Parts: sequence; structure tokens; C-alpha cells
Amino acid sequence: MATGTQHIGQIREKHDREWSQSRRSTPLRTPLLWYDIRSLVVKRSLSIAMVGTRGAPAHYGGFETAVEEIGVRLADRGHQVRVYCRTGNSDVTGTYRGMELVTLPALRQRSLETLSHTGLSAFHLAAHRTDVAFLFNAANSPFLPVFRAARIPVATHVDGLEWKRGKWGKGGQRYYRGAETA
Repeated sequence: MATGTQHIGQIREKHDREWSQSRRSTPLRTPLLWYDIRSLVVKRSLSIAMVGTRGAPAHYGGFETAVEEIGVRLADRGHQVRVYCRTGNSDVTGTYRGMELVTLPALRQRSLETLSHTGLSAFHLAAHRTDVAFLFNAANSPFLPVFRAARIPVATHVDGLEWKRGKWGKGGQRYYRGAETA
């Protein structure tokens, strides 16, 4: 494997030599990605938003635990992590374990709490951009166009097929089934 001290020309020569000695009669030109190029890549810090949960610190469930665990690890690697939290989730404000906490209100009604908070968070994020965003919970998929319009790359994290879970009534199951196809 190549080291960070080798010049790219030396790496290419070594590659050509190895392939010349193999079954092939001519050197195979492959992209430089053939090599371990981690040492050649310029590392830069990303600003990352985590949206769609109650926030951090984790007090409630799996999504919140995922936000805290992933967020802390990203912050430890030098990335700027912003976690959108619901009012009343915690007394912690400002920063928590290296993550910036942005606390916004939500309607306190079971069927609207997540959506109202994610809607506010998405518009806040559009105005205060990050490089990328994680959107948790398939129920929040109606806000994907906000991220797209703001040109914020987004990864969606779902926790199984919610529409199949017994805790949701018929209306909730229909909503989740539609949201999961978005």
C-alpha cells in the first residue's frame, strides 16, 4: 500500500510495474482509488445538522440515542454538529458533548408534535445552512423539498416500517405508508 510520503507518480509507476509482471502484458490504468488514498485526501470539517427527533441528550428512545451517539462521534472527529431539539426535552442549552443544540418549540399534540417541530427546524436550517443534514423518521419526509430547495444534501434515517406497527391507528398507518414512499 502507498504511504502519504510517496509521490503520486511513484504510486502510478509501482502500479504499472505490478500489473506488467502479472498475467496482463500491458499496464492496467485504473483510477487512483485503487490505492489507499486516505492520506492523500484533504480533510475538512463539515457542518452537519440532525433534524426530526426530540434532540439531545437522549431521554426518550432510539432516534434520540442515535442522534447523541452519532453526533458525539462526528464532533469528536472535528465536525460541527447541530442538533435540533424540542422545547421541554432537556434543561441543557447551548452545547452538549461537543454538539450545538438549537431548541425550537413544537405543538404538544401526539400527531402534530414531530411534524410541527421538524417544519420549524427545516426552515431554520434553510436560513442557517449546514453542509449536510440527517433527517430522522419517515414521518418527516414532507419536509424533504425544503432541504432540496435550500440545496442541502440530506440523508434520511428510518426506523423500520412504521406503517406496520400496531401503535398507529388506520390514519397513522396510511400517513406513514405514504411518507415512506417519498
